[in-house]
Amino acid sequence: MNGQTAPTSSSRRFALLASLSVVGLFVVLRIVLAFVRDPFFDELFTVWIARKPFGALLDALRHDSGPPLYYLIVKLAGPVTGPSIDAARAISLVVSILALIALLREQRLGPERWIAGLLVAVTPAHLYFSTEARSYALCGTFVAIAMIALSRWHAEGRMGALAGGSAALLLAAYSHYYGVLFFPLPFLLGVDAALAARRGRDQRAVERAGSVSWRSIIEGCLASALLLLLFVPGFRLAFVQPAAAAMRWMDVSSGSWRDAASALFRASVAGRFESPFLPPLPPWMVMLASALVAALLLFGLFQWSRSRLYVLFTITPVVLAIAFALAGKRIYFPLRFEAVLAIPCAFWLAAAIERTGRWVRPLLIATLIALGLTTSLWTILSHASSPPDSLRRAALFVHRQVDPEMPIVAGSFAWLEIASRIGAGWSPTLYALPAEQALHPGWRAIVAPSVLERDLEAIDRQTGGRFIWVGERASPELGAIARTHRLRQLFGDGPLVVAYAERR
Repeated sequence: MNGQTAPTSSSRRFALLASLSVVGLFVVLRIVLAFVRDPFFDELFTVWIARKPFGALLDALRHDSGPPLYYLIVKLAGPVTGPSIDAARAISLVVSILALIALLREQRLGPERWIAGLLVAVTPAHLYFSTEARSYALCGTFVAIAMIALSRWHAEGRMGALAGGSAALLLAAYSHYYGVLFFPLPFLLGVDAALAARRGRDQRAVERAGSVSWRSIIEGCLASALLLLLFVPGFRLAFVQPAAAAMRWMDVSSGSWRDAASALFRASVAGRFESPFLPPLPPWMVMLASALVAALLLFGLFQWSRSRLYVLFTITPVVLAIAFALAGKRIYFPLRFEAVLAIPCAFWLAAAIERTGRWVRPLLIATLIALGLTTSLWTILSHASSPPDSLRRAALFVHRQVDPEMPIVAGSFAWLEIASRIGAGWSPTLYALPAEQALHPGWRAIVAPSVLERDLEAIDRQTGGRFIWVGERASPELGAIARTHRLRQLFGDGPLVVAYAERR
């Protein structure tokens, strides 16, 4: 009896210490990063839309490129004074922690959950977006919950688990459209469960499992079909949203099948991160990380009996993304997509590592953790040492130095920067040029010259032809203003300029 009790007690202590260590590393890195980095304009947009009344919020989504769930949660969970970036970031962090804890507690996922937890803690894409005021962490959390629930259904055929997992996938899609790429999972897991049942050696067991096999396929197929049906409102919203407008700022390489395929590397500690979010690693580190991750992912495929759940959860959305790209659909899968894939990809790697030798395993874990931790710490230091960008400095100048009685006209992303500062203590009259910029300040509005001139004339009628301009030096908006107004620069920083404008 004592011999049986001691291992149980020891196992529980190990589980507790391992969980505390993984969660501690996970939380500390993210809190520090959230504290040191400035808000990104996408986060400003989250707060801008969440501050709207419910009706206006839903109407504004027609000009956006995403579903409503995260914005509604931010609105409902915001403090009394209204949603804020800190509150929205806290929501992303809390749901990410809850997902991690749920995964660590799920014994069905095996001993690799401790390795996977460590990998997720230092995965650069997950690190950044689990503390951003955007929907990617919420989407990834629902994907993780779906992975837990569907693994129970896959193993035991429990309908409640299938319903719970499918509901999580539906909520993931209503958090971000990336969630739709996971809709085939119930069907695919049903097929896998059927094939696993038919691989039994005992003929009588195979015969008994025959009906169960077809049942799992039918249940999975119905669940995937029901997901598509229940997401019809989401599809209808996506159909009316201006997809072309959301893509204008993207470079020509985005949306290619290679971009989608490389998600497998950037969803882990590998890949070259060239973005305002994460600093790029030195080439030799990228090559080392990529080679190691590629070898482990390939090895994990040969451990199909152990890793197939994680492989399907990682590969399915990537394959669909590649299919869309090859079909000529210009959709993009940048670092945000990898943040959603990070958890199943980490479990795929962990399942492969768990099957290596006892002397190789610690070396692999230490190497991957070192690579991920290097990028994580580099990211934190990079954001801590980076000064505010030109948009923020221009907005600060206007906030502190310009008479609040003077009307302000702003273009491009400068409008959102100015609008985000308006509150009880500072409330100037703000106009957007072009007017369309105020409909969706999360991307740059591009209009015909005639529309721009008409919008400028409307502003002149309301301001008497005198206002403060905030925007880009080489923009069409400033060109239109310069043709009819005298300009006097008040502030300049890189591409941004603040100027006093008076109609001639």
